[in-house]
Amino acid sequence: MTRTTVADYMRDAVEMAGGRISETDYLTSVQRMMNADGREQSITSLKTNAFNKKNMTKAEVTRVTIGDNKEVWLQENADTILSGGSISPSNYTQAPTVAPQNMGTTDGQVWFGIPRRNLEDFDEVALTQIPLTPTGFMESDNRELWRMATAWKMGKNVMMEGPKGCGKTIAVKELCYQVQTPMWRMTCSDGLTTDDLIGYMTSDGEKTIFIDGLVTSAVRHGGILFCDEFNFARASVLGVLHQVMDSGKLVIPMTGEILTAHDDFRVMAAINPPEDYEGTNEMNQATVDRYGVSLPFTYLNKEREITCIMQQSGNHNRTLARQLVEFAGDLRRMKADRTIQTDTSTRTLIDVMELATEWNMTDAIEFSMIPKYGSYERNQIKLAGRARLSDYEPMIEE
Repeated sequence: MTRTTVADYMRDAVEMAGGRISETDYLTSVQRMMNADGREQSITSLKTNAFNKKNMTKAEVTRVTIGDNKEVWLQENADTILSGGSISPSNYTQAPTVAPQNMGTTDGQVWFGIPRRNLEDFDEVALTQIPLTPTGFMESDNRELWRMATAWKMGKNVMMEGPKGCGKTIAVKELCYQVQTPMWRMTCSDGLTTDDLIGYMTSDGEKTIFIDGLVTSAVRHGGILFCDEFNFARASVLGVLHQVMDSGKLVIPMTGEILTAHDDFRVMAAINPPEDYEGTNEMNQATVDRYGVSLPFTYLNKEREITCIMQQSGNHNRTLARQLVEFAGDLRRMKADRTIQTDTSTRTLIDVMELATEWNMTDAIEFSMIPKYGSYERNQIKLAGRARLSDYEPMIEE
């Protein structure tokens, strides 16, 4: 898409340099792109506009000093360094000299004030539930990871609400990666049984043994019990969780064992807006009261979502990413207006970006994105895509 503001050129200059660029190269790159688009600019005038605080905030870039070097970074990269995270596509070894804004700090063993677990403390089963790599999760202005970490430190459980594919699951996974603790995930729409939650008896050929369920494993080893699609949960699921959350203990009827919850045991539940999804249940007050933090999630703003889908897909075609995010914005407005009923998730955009490295745009949209909508919505999606995407030529059904 055509760049419309100086901030667009500023952001693109830093993005195309991999997230960091010297101040001199930054100005030269912005000037070159603007001149190529017929917008003649001198370096002198650019120094005023490209380093203007308001413009830099809009472009989501920041000035960083490392020793004698003066650079411009993507704001999220600077924030990630300050919070102890990792940066893609490059790993930077020196922290910028910009002031943290209540961000967490790390010394290698602590993340946002939470001590990292020792992996030697876990058995083989628990180790398989610990994320081994960073997720690339990108925070919104709501600073979700910081709030989740604060809740963790205070021993509070977290309820997250937001549309599908907006980052709820990946945020929990990132927290577990950073803290080096298991993520015990159960999808409540799957018709969970008591065996799934508590466990079951089986034979190893010589004797009868007990196999832990998800809740038992989380209570025994600690970590986050992540209840996805929680407002699909049956009363039996809620009953088990309420028991543990209220008393800090879990009784295993099959063995008579009474477990005391590990100090690091937490429950994080994700729900979709009940008014938008059929089959979901309104959370009753008794359940909601057990969650000390209710954290709203939504889709990232345009520039952050552009960066997010490029980083997570590995496709750094910024023009394509911008078109897709603007297309998603069109579809989300159609959803808000009740023209369509299906959400357009960030995850869907990442799929399209990945496929677009091998397929043409029409195929990537037709075989990945369109099937995720109801049959009655698809022509509307195709028409909106044809209006927004430069390389998309859909087949419109009569």
